[in-house]
Amino acid sequence: CPMHSYRESIYLGDCKLSEKQVHDILESMKPEWMGPTYDLLRKNCCYFSEAFAVRLGVGYLPKWVNHLAHVGAVLDDESKAGIHDLHNLEEALDDAATDVWEFVHGKSA
Repeated sequence: CPMHSYRESIYLGDCKLSEKQVHDILESMKPEWMGPTYDLLRKNCCYFSEAFAVRLGVGYLPKWVNHLAHVGAVLDDESKAGIHDLHNLEEALDDAATDVWEFVHGKSA
């Protein structure tokens, strides 16, 4: 793939499972890792690799592998929360403006 640049292999340890056990793990992971559920920041190939490594019993990937995606996900969540808060503020200001207009024009309840 021209968009991908291979960086390095990371030795996590030896897997003590048989080929059939590894195959069974992959089969059991299929429903959770279907293509339509892919998310660049939250459920990408690195997250799959880590989940697979854990299921194989060789542990977690180094934190730097998913760090950029994790930071991106946090920024994405925070920006969405900020936008949500701004929409709430906009609605509150609209309601307040309506209340003031009705008070000034003698139409308050």
